[in-house]
Amino acid sequence: IYPRAGKSWSSRAETDYHFTWWGGNLRGVRDHPVNLGAGNSQLVYSPHDYGPLVFQQPWFQGDWNRTTLERDVWDPNWLHLHKENTAPLLIGEWGGFLDNGPNQKWMTALRDLIAENRIHQTFWCLNPNSGDTGGLLLNDWATWDEAKYALLKPALWQSGGKFVGLDHQVRLGGAGSTTGISLTDLYGGGDPGGDTRAPTVPAALTAPAKTSTSVSLSWTPSTDDTGVTGYDVHRGTTRVGTSTTASYTDTGLTAGTAYTYTVRARDAAGNVSAASVPLQVSTADDTGGGTLLSRGKNAWASSTEAGDNPDRAVDGNPSTRWGSAFQDNQWINVDLGASRTVSRVVLDWEAAYARGYRVQVSNDPGFSTWTDLYATTTGDGGTDTLTVNGTGRYVRVLGQSRATPYGISLYEFRVYGG
Repeated sequence: IYPRAGKSWSSRAETDYHFTWWGGNLRGVRDHPVNLGAGNSQLVYSPHDYGPLVFQQPWFQGDWNRTTLERDVWDPNWLHLHKENTAPLLIGEWGGFLDNGPNQKWMTALRDLIAENRIHQTFWCLNPNSGDTGGLLLNDWATWDEAKYALLKPALWQSGGKFVGLDHQVRLGGAGSTTGISLTDLYGGGDPGGDTRAPTVPAALTAPAKTSTSVSLSWTPSTDDTGVTGYDVHRGTTRVGTSTTASYTDTGLTAGTAYTYTVRARDAAGNVSAASVPLQVSTADDTGGGTLLSRGKNAWASSTEAGDNPDRAVDGNPSTRWGSAFQDNQWINVDLGASRTVSRVVLDWEAAYARGYRVQVSNDPGFSTWTDLYATTTGDGGTDTLTVNGTGRYVRVLGQSRATPYGISLYEFRVYGG
């Protein structure tokens, strides 16, 4: 745990601290890392992560998917440790029931993240009497849950079609195993255990076409000693898709917004290249709703949580955000610089969104008089594209009621007009 903004370590009030849930929240490591002195090389961070059948966390409300989980939960909570090479990361617990629904959707998303990033992990659990997750064994304590094992298998450490054990000499499954290898087999001094050479890095990444909501990418194909099987396309730090050819189209983007892409090649053994040279691409402006008026303008808010300042909601970066205190009736204002006609407002909500909110406009420099452009009590998060009609220098989003126990938070607050 660590103190909230403006609070000190001497406080004895629980509400003055950010705290963990089941060890899943490691956000504080960025500013308050554990320091073991000379023993710091031995430090491993180990989050636990569970799905909606264990607890209906706020990020499981509304239309969530792997992209929103990685962006809103895993990246800020613990994945940053792996991506920024802060320290070794071991997902100490994850697992659950296969419900052919939201819990299985979450398990599949986390399984893919673990496999693609080669993150160390231990699955919860083997025994079947774990009440809220079940296990890899069925209730007879002898038979595998084949469906759950099939879901887990891609996240197990494999090379050349064999499973890698943690002993340097003894193969997984014993000395005579035909399905497992040891670390010596993998890294040298014995049977190498199959293909360990990564494909070449994809080159000449370009964007030959783009619209207001999509970017088409192409690159020079990679080569490999046994053959390239596909490519992973990343937007920022998030994998947005795969392709078996040297091209990909990313859709569902925001008009007039800059995105950064990289591509990695993958072979049949799961070896992944180093990333391509990053390519930054801006989508076309959507002139149907007028000119983007709010980008880079002065913005301020009723409150700010954990350094997520209001200017981050108008910076054009879809990965930064403004976040408020954990209270209702929080607002963010943007100064357009002069009185302008406002025809459209786009709100890209973070997982902590407003259920009830108003979009308002004003020419009052004292900010005491506001005119509603839009109001709702049934907001559902995601992206709200609002066609409005009004005139003013100042545009405000007033979040009257929260949809989650957290504050309200916007990745982007875009105002269009003339």
